[in-house]
Amino acid sequence: MKPELTQHMRCPRCFGALELEVGALRGETVQAGCLLCGACGARYPVEMGVAFLAAIDRTWKPMIGEVLSRVEITERVISDGGFEKDREQAADQYHEAASSVMSDLFDDAVRDVRLDSSSMVLDLGAGLGETASAIADTGAEVVACDVEVSHLLAANFWAEDPVYVEGCSLPIRNPVVYGSYFTRVMADIHRIPFADATFDVAFCRSTIHHLDDVAQAIREMARVTRPGGRVLLVSEPVRSRLDPEIEYLRGIFDYEEGLNERTWPITTYTLAMRRYCRGVEVRYFQPSGRERTRRMLAALRVDPQKHFHDGETLGFGRSFKLLVSGASVNVSGTRKKRSPRKPRRLSEKEIVASPEELWIRGKEMEERLRAVYRSCLKARSLPVAVEPAEVGRDVLSKGWREPERSPVASFRYTHKTARCYMRDDSAKGMVTIRMLGYPPPAGEAGGSVLMNGIEAGRFLLKASDSNTSFPKPHAGDGILEIEIRNDSTFIPDEVLGNGDVRELGVGVVRIWQE
Repeated sequence: MKPELTQHMRCPRCFGALELEVGALRGETVQAGCLLCGACGARYPVEMGVAFLAAIDRTWKPMIGEVLSRVEITERVISDGGFEKDREQAADQYHEAASSVMSDLFDDAVRDVRLDSSSMVLDLGAGLGETASAIADTGAEVVACDVEVSHLLAANFWAEDPVYVEGCSLPIRNPVVYGSYFTRVMADIHRIPFADATFDVAFCRSTIHHLDDVAQAIREMARVTRPGGRVLLVSEPVRSRLDPEIEYLRGIFDYEEGLNERTWPITTYTLAMRRYCRGVEVRYFQPSGRERTRRMLAALRVDPQKHFHDGETLGFGRSFKLLVSGASVNVSGTRKKRSPRKPRRLSEKEIVASPEELWIRGKEMEERLRAVYRSCLKARSLPVAVEPAEVGRDVLSKGWREPERSPVASFRYTHKTARCYMRDDSAKGMVTIRMLGYPPPAGEAGGSVLMNGIEAGRFLLKASDSNTSFPKPHAGDGILEIEIRNDSTFIPDEVLGNGDVRELGVGVVRIWQE
């Protein structure tokens, strides 16, 4: 990080000014050191050029979940042979199509933004830094923020460095070498650790839709942008208000693997932007609708091809027509003089982890992330028994197919690995799972069950369904994390010749404590 930026940095707990203690320099940048808050005494490390400016509380639940999911996806690819083939093919097709649209949206967003060496730009949800680098190439001063430290550490500005970076949460075997330097900060968009009116442009690309509190994130973007500066939301998906969100997410690999993919109605962005920005505009691409929207438009005799135009730019008032359309959008506005308030101060008891705990060397990374994620959950909001066909994402975090009905029961098939969360009933010592095995020609269904990361036992299903009980771990935190791992899966078409090419794990009817 560049030391001169310290004057603009603030403590994410109390927003007090920070003082830099330098441990190691490389050229004009700080590679190691510490940022000390004079107001509350909190200390934030600088490691490998990245400032860890985060206060991790329960609002980090979706972000911790995403970091954990990406770690697990990487491990699955490296050590466990990848994913179900039907899902891998669908994921490749989706990402290829999405990548093209995202590139067009980015090019469109930056076309009218004028930057020079005096400009300061904040890139939120920076990922590996491609966007930050493209902006830095204009000569602007860029700060790249992300919650996932391994992404920030992958950015490299010295080509002679080794391709393996020691000490990363995950090995960075192919760091990305950039020509233009930008400062990297681990930070939360809900509590941006910078002073009011610091930046000329606050930029967020394909990230803000992942958040549970979009309005708070937009308020923070506006707070750190100077009056007259630009706030840009780039390449965000929206859905018709008539269609359920799941209709836009069903079958999307990232959503199924635990990333906090969301699709919000257009007003989620525009109403929050309008509060702090003037001249709010929306530019949209690939308008579409699901079944309910299509039926409504047909009933009103509205031709979508005439009503919606790919690449159209809408002012705030006309953007309301997107309430009945899904699309990929850019939303922009010019910051008003009105200054949004800062987030409230966090107390010590609200902090669930320190930022460096999300950058742990070696095999403890996944285990620690799971523990931090559980600490973000509220036990009272979780059930003590789970019927997978009846509950949603808050309980079933990843690895589940859509609900199905059979003459025997309602259930969900799992992927190779499936996970759910329950409230721990301390009076009960066992967890029982009712599972459906494979059709007889597919053979036995076997696997293991883990609770809070500890193997609780194995199962082997020879009949069509079976109740199998497992002892609960002795040490608990009020939350039970149940993970079902299948040794094998089956493809119905290969067994039944019914054309169903899905690769399925066991079916789960119910999970309860006794």
